[in-house]
Amino acid sequence: MIKYRKMLTLLLLAAFLLCPVKSAFALGAEPPMVTAGSPEETSSPYETLTGKSASEIVSMMGLGFNIGNTFDSTGGKLKDHETKWGNPVVTQELIDTIYDNGFDTVRIPITWMDFISKDGTYTIDPDYLARIKEVVDYCYNDGLFVIINAHHESWINIPTLDTDYLKVAEELQALWTQIATYFADYDQHLIFEGMNEPRMAGTDIEWTGRSEAYAAVNYLNAVFTTTVRSNGLGHNNERCLMITGYAAQTSLGIMRSIALPTYQGKLVNNLVISLHSYTPYEFCLTDKKKTFSLANYSDTGSVNAVFRDIHDTFLKYGIPVIMGETGATNSGGNTDARVNWAYYTSKTAASYGIPIVLWDNGAGGRSGGECHQYISRKANNKITFPEIFEALHKGQAEVTRGSNVRLINPDSPIDAAPQQRVSVSNFKTYKTTLTPAALPVIEPRETRPTPTPSPTPTPTEAPTVTEAPSEAVSETPSPTPAADDPEIEDAPLFSPVIAVIGLIGCVFMISLGFYLIVRGIRNRKE
Repeated sequence: MIKYRKMLTLLLLAAFLLCPVKSAFALGAEPPMVTAGSPEETSSPYETLTGKSASEIVSMMGLGFNIGNTFDSTGGKLKDHETKWGNPVVTQELIDTIYDNGFDTVRIPITWMDFISKDGTYTIDPDYLARIKEVVDYCYNDGLFVIINAHHESWINIPTLDTDYLKVAEELQALWTQIATYFADYDQHLIFEGMNEPRMAGTDIEWTGRSEAYAAVNYLNAVFTTTVRSNGLGHNNERCLMITGYAAQTSLGIMRSIALPTYQGKLVNNLVISLHSYTPYEFCLTDKKKTFSLANYSDTGSVNAVFRDIHDTFLKYGIPVIMGETGATNSGGNTDARVNWAYYTSKTAASYGIPIVLWDNGAGGRSGGECHQYISRKANNKITFPEIFEALHKGQAEVTRGSNVRLINPDSPIDAAPQQRVSVSNFKTYKTTLTPAALPVIEPRETRPTPTPSPTPTPTEAPTVTEAPSEAVSETPSPTPAADDPEIEDAPLFSPVIAVIGLIGCVFMISLGFYLIVRGIRNRKE
């Protein structure tokens, strides 16, 4: 009998020691898991990047992700600006999710006009600059390329852009002088994009333009590049600068109208052409066409034509291109068709060495032409269409990058480029009291605090829409998510009831074990 008592006592003692471990797991603690990009594999992928040409930088970029309908909103105050169009504030967790899903570039569309002083000095609100820096720093933590721009600026997209561009140029110079100064010490991971889709808004030629408007955009591109290159601080002499044509269109006539800016008598170095393409238009930005078949030449042929024209206009002359926006709307749940589109567009872009930046505006509906959500920020950054991400990566992996590019003159292709040149005359330096911001302190994942998702406010007023749907625009405010929007948070990993029962069990086992141990000692003495 004594023998069995000893065995029972040992078993209870073991239960006593294991109870705290069991309780920890009952309260939600999980064993560590190693996944791609986790701290166990690498603390930070960041390395200082400098001394690269634009072609080298672009060759390092593959897939990008737009954080749309966020900082590009209009009409808000600083406290609610990035949430005004229905998306939560940007967190490090969102950027980590983008990185973990194989994207190496983040484009941050930014509207500055609500935070520029109206006293003629065009001074940017320093708190707004500081918030943009926070998000840029999130990207630097993961070693990502970052594109920042001037997006829904109504002072750029004026109906009289073709004649009043000099007034626009004044504010554009002031804006980019301050941005270039503030971010001067950030290395070549940070890319500046002068304008988003400059055009004559509200006119019957808003998306087609005319020759005078094309010339105005070319002049503004020259003002932007001259402003950054003449800044003289930090990495601004080598930073990649993205310029675009009228409305960022990929029509052959508009692409051929783009003039290459010069600075101090030479072509601006490290220049990149920025283009937007939602092709085929009726499939990508409307509900009129819900299918995209790899066996249908009218589908694939439209994609081929866009990239072929880009090649013949820029790539064969050694001028690099980034497709800053592309995507296909969710039209009634046509996921299979969108997977086909993602695979084919990604594969074709990679064959020409063109990075594509997926447009995500957070809209999780299924109709309306503006449903471009791939990461649900309101559902703890849940991937809503993992099969589309897989298709994008599959397309990239199946071709040799840049295999379709045929340089017209391998030794010095850009010398043979037929593009016109444009420069700024009587350039006057804009004065700013800003000083370069401190560089980000790269935080390895294991040291970062877990971000707390902010609640998404319900918009109290409908934002003003100034952009009509077109092949080159997808930035209108998000529609209210449909009831079947896949934004339901995962079930909790543990139940509070189970945790309480587990704790009660632990207390009981500990008490019983202690009682039996004391009883055994007393019996032995007797």
